[in-house]
Amino acid sequence: MALTLGLMGLLGIDLNPANLIGIPLILGIAVDYGVHIVHDALERPGKYSISASTANAVLVDALTTILGFGALMVASHRGLESLGRLLTLGVTMCTLTSLVLLPAILGILRPGSAEMDEDQHDIEDAEVFTFTPLDECRQAA
Repeated sequence: MALTLGLMGLLGIDLNPANLIGIPLILGIAVDYGVHIVHDALERPGKYSISASTANAVLVDALTTILGFGALMVASHRGLESLGRLLTLGVTMCTLTSLVLLPAILGILRPGSAEMDEDQHDIEDAEVFTFTPLDECRQAA
């Protein structure tokens, strides 16, 4: 929110009653992205680095949201146009913060060995997605 409000001042976007509706939306989107990244951090042992699947998921989600809110910027109604500019800017800042700043903070605060390399992360990711063969499931039942 600090980045969004600061850039609003630099870009000359006024805070008006129409824009006030967008602030809770921006906060909710930021929490959603943060929850996904923190959940990824809790699943990965060792020093945290964001997984490619989580980064891609957050990025695709953000780009579709930015595109949807960006469509409001072409509205003829001044309030909707202003809301579209604020929401596009806010979601962009949430995306940058969640993909750059949050993983860096989690990497610093996360206790664990710094010696874990990318090969170990790849092996652990592969183990998460292993499936029990159908024959073993039938025998267990």
